[in-house]
Amino acid sequence: MDKQKGLAPIAVVLLIAAAISGYLIYSGKIDLIQTNQPKKITEIYNEPTDFSKVIKYQSFDLGITAEYPASWALNELDPRVISFSGPEGQININKVDSFGGACMPEYEKIKIDEEDFAVCYSIKDNGAEAWEQITKEFKVPIGEIRGVVINAYTNSSSEAEKEVILKILSTFKFTN
Repeated sequence: MDKQKGLAPIAVVLLIAAAISGYLIYSGKIDLIQTNQPKKITEIYNEPTDFSKVIKYQSFDLGITAEYPASWALNELDPRVISFSGPEGQININKVDSFGGACMPEYEKIKIDEEDFAVCYSIKDNGAEAWEQITKEFKVPIGEIRGVVINAYTNSSSEAEKEVILKILSTFKFTN
C-alpha cells in the first residue's frame, strides 16, 4: 500500500510534464530538431515560401545544421545523403570520402557559415540556376569521411526562387 502512495506524486509530475511539453510543441513555441530518422517526401506545397516558420535541422553524421521553411520537405535517404526540397528548388547534401572534378561552367562565390566558397554556377536550358560542388572538407584522421558536397538548384529562372535557395544556404553551419 505504501508503494502505491509513493508512485502517485511521480505519476502526477510526469503527467504535468507531458501536458506542458505537448502544449509547447503543438503551439509552435518550440521547434523540434530533426534527427537522422528516415523520412519520406510525401508532399511538396505549392504556396509561396514563408520564412516566418522554419524547421531547424541538425545532422551529426553530416556535420551540419540548417534551417529551412516549414513548407519544404526533408528526405533523409541514408546517413550520408539528405535532400531539402520545396516549390522553389532543391538542396542536396552528400557526405564524401574525396573531392574533385572540374567546373565546366563558371565559378561564383557564395558565403556559408562566414566562409566564402567558389562553387560551380550554371544556368540550365529552362533558366533554372544551379550551384554545384559546394565542398567543405573536415579535418579528420585518414580513413574517415572527409567532408560534404552540397548542390543547390532552382526549379526555374525566377529571381524569387534564387533568393529562397540562397537564403536557406546562408543558414548552414558546419559542426565538424
